[in-house]
Amino acid sequence: LLHTSLCCAHDSLSRALKDDTLPFQMDETDRTTACASSDLPERPKDPAEECRLVKEALEHQMGEGDTWFIIDRKWLERWKDFVGYDGLRILDLVADSEKEFCPPIANSVLMTPGSQTELSIHKYEGHDYVLLPERAWNLLHKWYSGGPPLPRKVIAVGARKTLIVEVHLFQIKVNRSESIDTESITVTISQAASVPQLKEKVCKRFSLESKRIRLWRALFGRRDLLIDEKAETMEEAHIRNGDRLVVEEQGSNGKWTS
Repeated sequence: LLHTSLCCAHDSLSRALKDDTLPFQMDETDRTTACASSDLPERPKDPAEECRLVKEALEHQMGEGDTWFIIDRKWLERWKDFVGYDGLRILDLVADSEKEFCPPIANSVLMTPGSQTELSIHKYEGHDYVLLPERAWNLLHKWYSGGPPLPRKVIAVGARKTLIVEVHLFQIKVNRSESIDTESITVTISQAASVPQLKEKVCKRFSLESKRIRLWRALFGRRDLLIDEKAETMEEAHIRNGDRLVVEEQGSNGKWTS
């Protein structure tokens, strides 16, 4: 299977195909920018040349901050058969009347119902989808259209700074106060984001001043850990996907609410 921490896209993709993006999902502006490229060639008439161009793009070495794209594995398998990715065009073995051209990319089968950006948690890399370097995706998308584009960022995680494609973002529930009955929101954020970035999102949603709040992790309905304001990642702040946080506000007298 293709593993996100591998740096050689071509080798890992080849393994995945023989067996399938906010770490962040982009907004509409970012997605449009990522998918547009003036140096992309028109689709070659020769399937072998088409295959060569994509294989060349798959040689891209994964780097922190890169954008990679999710693509439906079944569609990619069909494209491989169409161009003879493994040296044999399956379509050459069937009658002309039975041949079908490769259809537009169909990523909608991977999505959470009602969403155009959120990958279903029930879809798995190598089984349902494959990750492609940006240029490889851009070539296939230009030639075959379809989508939707699912861009994801490459981030470094852990003490060894292992590179991964952040397919799913953290979902953090935040309560306005310790009482479970108070207003709450769900913040979607990269695990590579800093605590100040998290606070910015929380303050925007609750209309609060960042300098007048601090965040606590909640456990069993009680404040458990004061979040370190200087933490540069969610891991450093000991925040995990699905955690609940509580906002503590500073009063006009300078004291923090209990």
